[in-house]
Amino acid sequence: MKVSGLNRRQWLSSLGAAGAGLALRGRAEAQDATPATPGAAAADAPLALKDYQPKSMLHVAETKVPRARFPAIDVHTHLSWAQTGDGGVSRGEAMKFL
Repeated sequence: MKVSGLNRRQWLSSLGAAGAGLALRGRAEAQDATPATPGAAAADAPLALKDYQPKSMLHVAETKVPRARFPAIDVHTHLSWAQTGDGGVSRGEAMKFL
């Protein structure tokens, strides 16, 4: 196969196919090397969701704030709209600004 004749899409497709082939080959080799004892196979099995019990690693002091020191009101607007529209529905991506 001539490499210089490939476009980017064809090149990425062939690269992905090669990677998938290598992954499947590695999986088949791993299945061939299964242990003979059943207890060892259970230890290598993925952790079941019901057995997953994560522990928090975040340890920071908690500060309770009963109310804000200064009152604040968030008032803002967006002064832009679609350049073309019909009945309140914007048409296209062009924007108009004030």
